[in-house]
Parts: sequence; structure tokens; C-alpha cells
Amino acid sequence: MCTGDDRVEIAPGYYECTSTVYGTAPGPGYGAPPTGQFGPQLVTTSGVCGHRYQEGTSMSSSPLGCTAPGCGYFAVGRCAQCGDPVCGQHLGNHEGTSLCPTHLTEARATAQARAREERASVAAARAEQHRREQAEAEADLAGLLRSATAAGRRGPVALWDAPLLRNHDGNGYRDPTRREQQDPHWRAWPVLEEMPAARSRRSAFKEFRPSYLADDGTFLRSVEGEPFFAEPAAPPDDDLVPLVRELASRAQHEGWGRLSPARRAREGEAAWRTVEAFLAAAETQGLPPAGVWDESLATDDRGRARQLTRRERRQPTWRGWEVVSAGLKDDPPTVYLLPGGSWVMETRRNSPGVPMGRLAAPPRDMAAAAQRLRRIADEAGWRIDWP
Repeated sequence: MCTGDDRVEIAPGYYECTSTVYGTAPGPGYGAPPTGQFGPQLVTTSGVCGHRYQEGTSMSSSPLGCTAPGCGYFAVGRCAQCGDPVCGQHLGNHEGTSLCPTHLTEARATAQARAREERASVAAARAEQHRREQAEAEADLAGLLRSATAAGRRGPVALWDAPLLRNHDGNGYRDPTRREQQDPHWRAWPVLEEMPAARSRRSAFKEFRPSYLADDGTFLRSVEGEPFFAEPAAPPDDDLVPLVRELASRAQHEGWGRLSPARRAREGEAAWRTVEAFLAAAETQGLPPAGVWDESLATDDRGRARQLTRRERRQPTWRGWEVVSAGLKDDPPTVYLLPGGSWVMETRRNSPGVPMGRLAAPPRDMAAAAQRLRRIADEAGWRIDWP
């Protein structure tokens, strides 16, 4: 208690302290050397005490005694459910209703049970929604693979089965034979890069283990240190939706498929119409400002790192608009929109000013991407009849 004298009477003999109390809290310079450069280490805080207490009162002002067992205080109110008189020490409040100890316990238990039922209902609804999304994603994925087969498209990346190429002593991998080089185990599309293989403290950019989707629908992940040696794996978190969106973006870029209308509708048809209006207006505005280089240029045939030549630096693989800007640590990576409607995700930097990336899925937050495109068009002075 604060020992202050300011108070208000809530009920006869029952008070709330309104005195000001002071204390200390860590300041902006807490834990730093005491130079004052970052501010004081401790700062003074203040607030209202708020302590409630009961004082003895005369029988004339409060003739009823508290019904709680063993309590000798006079009552300051009645239980809203049973009407028993209750003192300030035992009178409880639940959702704005004053209750005696017995009914307060019952009300809280009922509220907790109701909250558990609501959480279970929400969890069941989310699980059912996830199941439906995965079923739809499986159907979309099968449709994309059928479109690729019908168009005569095969995955652009040749991959070899890592377990078959592992050395007998279990250390490292052998090189594929000539026959194996001519007939790789899989042809696949790079689809996901969400598994960090290493992270540099000196760089804000992440390094990833590439993931692929084979022609037969098998999800593959490269082994560490060998980007073209892979093994079958499950999609991250059993979630096929990002994989489908990414493959559909590549299919749209190459002209043999696109996101289904149903998926576009679920992800915000208005945002997609904004993107299409932006691209239509951009056709007469010249080249986009941002250049991005294909990340495959930064590695040789064996997956070893290499620097881009001067000629390669002058000719970016893609030009686009920066729609999502990357931050530090775990923020989303930078994403660019290309004139054809495809998307490129920046994965690393070969050197300052040379962003490396690959074709990727549209941003998860299409509404934010659409707002960014509106700002780009407004700043450039484009006249667009937005949907």
C-alpha cells in the first residue's frame, strides 16, 4: 500500500485509494556504460494506486454482515445471482457483474469451459480449411503438371539421386558417371527456398537450400553443399499452396499455365486486377527501373560460387518493379514484378548493386503489393483507371 490519504468511497465503508504513487523503471540507457550517451539508466514513473480496502463502519450505515464463512466485515453489496450480502474483500467482479465467492468461482469455470470450446471450434475450423486448401492445391498442382506435359515442357534443372551417389564410407558424394550425366534421375522446376542452409551474421541476405518439383510431382530438396544432388522430401509444413503459386508463376512466365481463377479469387481478385491494370499501363512506359540477375549465373556447373563478368553485369536477366522491399533478419525477401506478370524473388547479392534472384510465387499479401504498385504509378505520373 502507498500510505496516501486520497480516496473515493465505492460503498459504505469500502474505499479505493486515488493517491499518486512513484517508482522507477529501466530507462533508454539501462545496461549500457554510465556515460549518459543513451540516456538515463532509470526513469521515474507515476500512477494511481488503485488499492481497494474496507474500514469498519457503523451498524446504521451497513447493517448487514458478510455471508462468507469466517468473515467479520460488514457487507458493501449483494451477489447479483443469489442476493447474499458480501463485503469488499469477498465481493468479486466477473464481466461487470458482482458475485459472491461461490458464484464467482462457478462463473469463471463456465467462462473457461466456454473459451476452451471456442478454441477447439476455431482449431477444428482451421484444420478443415487447411485440409480443403491442400486438396485444392493438389488439384491445381496436378493441373499444372498436365499443362506442362501437354505443352512438352520439362523441368529445367537436372537432378541426381543423392543417396545413390553417396560414397561407400558415407562421407561426401561421388561424381555421376557419363551415363548418369546423360540420363539424370529427375528433371525438375525450382519451386521453394524456405530452408536456411547457412546464415551470415555480416549479411542481411539469407542463403537457402533449393527445393524442386519433379515432372512426376515428387517434391525434392537438394543436399547441403551439392545443389544438383537431391532427395525426396515432404513440402514444408505439409503446405502445398506456396509451391503451387510458385510453379504457376513460372508457368505463366513460360506461357504454359497460370494461377487458376478460383485461387486468384481467394487471394484477392481486386488486387490482381490492380496488377493487370498496372502492367497494361506500363507497356508504353519503357523499361522497368530495377535489374535482377538469375541466381544460376553465380554458380558454375559444380555449384561452386563465381563472380559475374563485366558483360553479365551490364545485362540483367530481368527488369522489373520492386514490389516488396526486404528488411533485416526474418523479414520477407525483396520481390519484383516483371512486365509479363511474373514475379522474381531476390535470394542473394553477388556483389554490391547486383541482386541475384529467381522466378518465384506472387507475394503472399497481394493487397499490399497492389498498394505499392499504385504508389509507383502515382509517383511516375501514370494515368491509370484503377479497378
